[in-house]
Amino acid sequence: METSEVRQRILQALEDPDASIEIDGADCNFTARVVSQVFDGLRPVQRQQRILAAFSESLATGELHALTVEAFTTTEWQARAPGGLTRLM
Repeated sequence: METSEVRQRILQALEDPDASIEIDGADCNFTARVVSQVFDGLRPVQRQQRILAAFSESLATGELHALTVEAFTTTEWQARAPGGLTRLM
């Protein structure tokens, strides 16, 4: 499976053209970092389930061996950005 196909399936699953997606990996083992407003109000496991549902057949057949999903809301991602967190000294 190609990185572009992983990205496309995630975009289709989210139905959010503004989603930010970063894919690492190759062949049949990928990590996807996804930032989307669609995740607002969803627990982390629900976010992962939404994305992994788009790959159920590929995972079942072995075309895709592993897909690690890191899913964030826009607010969560902005808080992770440098300068977005307050450091206590």
